[in-house]
Amino acid sequence: MTSQRGTLVFALLLLLVAGGEFLRLENSGKALEMESPSLAKGTLVFLGKGFPEQGMHHFYDDPTPSSVIRMTLPNTSFRGEGTSDMLTPLRPGEALELLSESGKPIEIKRFWTPSETRMAFLIPLHPDRMSLQDWEALPGIGPKLALRIEENRQKFGDFGSLEKLGRVKGLGRRLIQRLKIFF
Repeated sequence: MTSQRGTLVFALLLLLVAGGEFLRLENSGKALEMESPSLAKGTLVFLGKGFPEQGMHHFYDDPTPSSVIRMTLPNTSFRGEGTSDMLTPLRPGEALELLSESGKPIEIKRFWTPSETRMAFLIPLHPDRMSLQDWEALPGIGPKLALRIEENRQKFGDFGSLEKLGRVKGLGRRLIQRLKIFF
């Protein structure tokens, strides 16, 4: 039994190291955090409809929608290339879709990936960029509390930080502390 457990632990560590993930112990000694140095520089962007290789991709050097299109579709001209939205750098967790007509891209759609995707790729969430469904995906937040969070943001404005969620009835310090790992 002990050798099976040791083999399992070794296999898990090998899998983590082979995938570029390293384990780092927090100073407090309480939490074990996953960190990926290879992703420290660059941006994870989800490419959706209209791109030949759909899924999450890692880009370096502050990618913009325009540069992503040039890299992924090198022989394509796109008439929206000079707009400010096309030149504004993408942030980790953003997604792009190309809408096309007769095989030629005519419009780009830029949006946030769902919180589940961002959490799976260790992309920090921001309380002001969350939808109702994003809030519901977090542990300890159900549909009613998610709705209260959204209503509070609509009535009083953006939170700015996770700590300011304390102004929402039902969101205590302990729950906010547990959610910090995702933000």
